[in-house]
Amino acid sequence: MKRKAISMAASAILLVLVLASCSNFTLNSLFGNVYKQQGLGQLSPDEIQNAPAEDLIDQSGILAGQLSQQFFDLVKNNPDIQQEVIDKLEEIINDPAAQPAIAQAAIALAIQINLNEVDANQVMQNAPAAFALLLENDFDITDPADLQRLIDALFPPSLLNKSVFTEAQLAVIADIVDRLQSISDYIDALVARIDENGGVIADGLDAGTLAQIGLIVRAMNMLEPLYPAGTPSLGASVAAVLEHLEDPDFDPSVYIDYSAFDVDSILNDPATQTLAAAAGIDLQALIDQSNGSN
Repeated sequence: MKRKAISMAASAILLVLVLASCSNFTLNSLFGNVYKQQGLGQLSPDEIQNAPAEDLIDQSGILAGQLSQQFFDLVKNNPDIQQEVIDKLEEIINDPAAQPAIAQAAIALAIQINLNEVDANQVMQNAPAAFALLLENDFDITDPADLQRLIDALFPPSLLNKSVFTEAQLAVIADIVDRLQSISDYIDALVARIDENGGVIADGLDAGTLAQIGLIVRAMNMLEPLYPAGTPSLGASVAAVLEHLEDPDFDPSVYIDYSAFDVDSILNDPATQTLAAAAGIDLQALIDQSNGSN
């Protein structure tokens, strides 16, 4: 990966994260462990399982900006119910006649359920500090020491409490990475629904956070996993990188190909631009401002 591309990409992502965190909603509003409980009464697994998709959206609090901890706990702890909820939401997502606000809410809720299942919010919350490291003039992602610093900043301490990773820790990290990458289709669907609605995102949804997610997912999708051979995945590749950090001859490019990473492609991607515009974020202006201050 070229040094200039890393610096510009880091600037874009960091600035978007910082700007969005100053809005009325933060990462915690969509992906936090602590939710505000709406006054919807006590939910039961049966009530969630039997509810139509529109009621699930109401029960979750996704359109009110007040997510129900009880709802997400019940969904996460009942895999069969979770799949039924996702299936119902996808009926709306795939229905071209669905009202824009309801369709967008269904997509946002599906994203939340997926990331909540693997506690990906931990990584999302640490992203600003991690990407800030990339802005350092002497940071080199191919240097194992710098890569270790980046990983220490990105992942929560609970996953990084040993110099040598356990199989369980690596599995958790791989799941988080793969789940973040897997929601790309939901991002595309959300963008399409926003475009259909004249570029307007539904009231109550956290446009800033969704723009952040879209940018991070686009960046991740430009990294080519190389491990394991034959059936590579980004999660497994990242886990392999972590497993070999103590090797003095370690070369991260054996496991992940960074060569296709191009910040201009991310910034000019129509999906990224739609999400940024819906959130009131001018990505290019932020990049120009960042470059001018260096």
